[in-house]
Amino acid sequence: LMRCLIIGGAIRCPIESSGCAATCSYRNADESDLSVQYTALNYLETVSVRKQEKCIKKVVEMAATGKKFDVLLSLDGGGIRGVILVQILLYIEAALKKPLISYVTWLAGTSTGGFLAAGLAKGMSLRDCQKIYLRMKDCLFEGRIRPYQSDAFEQLIKANIGETSKITDIVSPKLIITTVLAEKHPVQLHMFRNYTLPGDDNQCCTQCSYIPDIPLWKVLRCSSAAPTYFDSVDNKFVDGGLIANNPALDLLSEFERYKSCQEFSECNEEASVGCLLSIGTGRIPDMPIESLNLGFINVIDMVSAFKNLGYMVMDQVTAAEGRPVDRARSWCHCMGVPFFRFSTPMSKDYALDTKSDQDLIQMMWETLEYVVNERNEIAKLVELLNTLHSNSRCFT
Repeated sequence: LMRCLIIGGAIRCPIESSGCAATCSYRNADESDLSVQYTALNYLETVSVRKQEKCIKKVVEMAATGKKFDVLLSLDGGGIRGVILVQILLYIEAALKKPLISYVTWLAGTSTGGFLAAGLAKGMSLRDCQKIYLRMKDCLFEGRIRPYQSDAFEQLIKANIGETSKITDIVSPKLIITTVLAEKHPVQLHMFRNYTLPGDDNQCCTQCSYIPDIPLWKVLRCSSAAPTYFDSVDNKFVDGGLIANNPALDLLSEFERYKSCQEFSECNEEASVGCLLSIGTGRIPDMPIESLNLGFINVIDMVSAFKNLGYMVMDQVTAAEGRPVDRARSWCHCMGVPFFRFSTPMSKDYALDTKSDQDLIQMMWETLEYVVNERNEIAKLVELLNTLHSNSRCFT
């Protein structure tokens, strides 16, 4: 209880107080002892921190000269764990004292991240999005048999996003929603977007699409058609999380593609990435794998091994943490771009379709603990965004 009060902002007794319970006064416990526990930085992490500081300093100095910069926001997939995305963004927005979306010029989302991205791009507040998530679980995940009713999902999207709204109705920010085109082998990542590439009148890129007439609700349905959870769309589009559950690298790639097209067209715009903010839907705790041997001597062990291998394959296919984050950070730092990644370390592997109020509350509380512990890093992000935002020339 004391730990909850302190993390929630309660003021502890001054050091001169006497008779306080353990953890109450500053004399008995340091605040860091009550935060989520993290390991000390190793050498490579220390190097990464120094590189990040160097990138921030460089961007701030260049922005002061009037150079144009874009702010990129990437939102992971993760089903109902999208409440974690909202909780993290709420804390950042409270520190900014302005809507975060007003700072963002490029926005990408996968599955639940795509739903949130579209909502923010259409002007919905984070609190409105949070209310939708809290209602969503009871509307979508009815019964114990999967796949769930796709019609109910579509009606929910239409009710909140609009039935006639199109992705191209959104002028700013530049919006990317990922899905997987699975009508032929090998499957391909497909990106719906609300803009055209400079100089590309034919829009011949097969991995992206600018389709003026496609409804936004259908785009979001394509991005969220998770196999075994919901039916595919038009028998060809499935959940974008199968390839880009963390769309940060794909967002960077698309930005660079756009920039390259600018160089070979008559477009006079010129911009660079001033910051990439990547938000995750939580890091699951490490769990032991009991068996991987596929010998035929013990049938029970063999079945267990096949099951574990299946989990491993699916885990890596939909990976959003670990190496995908490392690659995005390394690419950003090579470009001299500050990279911020926030994703809550969870106490357990919450199901993507959990309906438990207790689980949702626990996810939100663990996220609050996490962002409070990360407040110094968030303060650096806020300072950078405000520095860029103070000069209107920094945004395209």
